[in-house]
Amino acid sequence: KDRLDAVVPFEARKNIPVAYSDVSMVWVPLIEKEADVLGANKTDPNTPLRVLVIAILKPVVQLYQTLAANAGFETVLFEVETFSMIRSLSRAERGTYALIDIGADTTKVAVIDAGVVVFSHGIDRGSQDITESLAQEKGVSFKEAEELKKQADSFSGAQTILSAIFKEAVQALHLASQRTGHVAAKTILVGGGSIIPGADRLAAEILGHEVILGNPFLAIEPPAEAVGALLKQSGPELAVASGLALRGIEEL
Repeated sequence: KDRLDAVVPFEARKNIPVAYSDVSMVWVPLIEKEADVLGANKTDPNTPLRVLVIAILKPVVQLYQTLAANAGFETVLFEVETFSMIRSLSRAERGTYALIDIGADTTKVAVIDAGVVVFSHGIDRGSQDITESLAQEKGVSFKEAEELKKQADSFSGAQTILSAIFKEAVQALHLASQRTGHVAAKTILVGGGSIIPGADRLAAEILGHEVILGNPFLAIEPPAEAVGALLKQSGPELAVASGLALRGIEEL
């Protein structure tokens, strides 16, 4: 382990596009996946070791620390959103699947195998682009376009950008299969952009496999039927929050 602690940061610098001193970095060896991915004997000392590296710009961490402090909160931990989503969704999933998180500014595509991230890709488009497109098309304010976006009859205005997002996701998943050998059999959609009516059907059409909306509350028995319906509707937007809550419960 001491040798890895020295080697991994050195190798990681080759793949981090900013100065190493500007990031906070952690890493996890994917030892249990080596034989599956590389077709090699895990006991062979010459088998390459695959490592998952997480690097975050220090100013970003500092920004969240400042926001938490100004709001009067005590900072307990920081976690990459994808990991929180996996925790809240993987209880109902087995095998290899893709996770597409359509956020405000960006969309994250990850391939998950047995609860472990084996590939990650970022797309520089998100639901905010859809809102701006609708605002321009309909001649309404940004706030009004946000509400329009949730209506089924506005899907045509969102379709162009969603199609571009999903087509790039197809390329990302193809690259993932080439690099890791993992092929996603299904995709889970999460994030605010995923609840746009028709987004899941369009994704299935473009990706060519099963697509479902993420529901982190599948294992929770709601106190009333109406609450259950609300949780299911809000599930894709609350995957991160519920994942963080689960971690907090696990660490109590």
